[in-house]
Amino acid sequence: MGAPLIEGATATEPQALIQARDLSIGYSKPLMEGLNLDIYQGDVFLVLGGSGTGKSTLLKTLFGQLAPLAGTVHVAGVGDPQDLDGKRPQFGVSFQSGALFGSMTIAQNVALPLERWTDLQRDTIAGIVDGKLRLVGLEGAGDRLPSELSGGMQKRAGIARALALETPLLFLDEPSAGLDPVTSAELDELLITLNRALGITLVVVTHELESIYSIGTRCVLLDRQTKGVLVSGDPREIRDTATDPRVRAFFHRERAGGHVSVGGTL
Repeated sequence: MGAPLIEGATATEPQALIQARDLSIGYSKPLMEGLNLDIYQGDVFLVLGGSGTGKSTLLKTLFGQLAPLAGTVHVAGVGDPQDLDGKRPQFGVSFQSGALFGSMTIAQNVALPLERWTDLQRDTIAGIVDGKLRLVGLEGAGDRLPSELSGGMQKRAGIARALALETPLLFLDEPSAGLDPVTSAELDELLITLNRALGITLVVVTHELESIYSIGTRCVLLDRQTKGVLVSGDPREIRDTATDPRVRAFFHRERAGGHVSVGGTL
């Protein structure tokens, strides 16, 4: 997984890459309160929960797009992500839709972070863009517009752009949403490669069971009723050992006193 990102961190004494303490998230009213999270280098950390629990809101708060209602977030090498103050970001973000600019080619989209945050020459940027597109399986697609790509290819392009600055940390919001099972599995394989081969730490919002079990190393399950974390740990262990009916409702798609909804991106 590469050298520790935090000075003094060791393989036997891991230190958190992301720490959230007493975190409350939401807008006019809190969706979640008093969250305490530790995300470690090399994790594929999944944010899980039903509709309206605040999964995407938590993700946006962790990387600084939204300010917390209370509490703190600290990212190693960054500090408070709210205080980047025009500094080059030390993480990448891939949004659910890909968030590509429709009037720009895929190569131009991927080049944007490099053009904004570096002084690299145009030829150097073009070489980096080609490499990132090869990495995500889009070699030869650089001259195409987003509208000319499938949904899965657009998501891969969004990931390539998020990786353009060689950041060791990547946030992804519902990367498999709306994809067919084969395309979703292929995207999961890409994420596994980024994590295991390149050592990139992933923080992923998802509710897709296949993805949860194939890519996740640790997870938290958010609960709308208590506005807190219902359970945390290895998703496969939780699936196999959980007795709480609310936890089983999510991991086994069972009923727990009524219909269970697992979608939503609040």
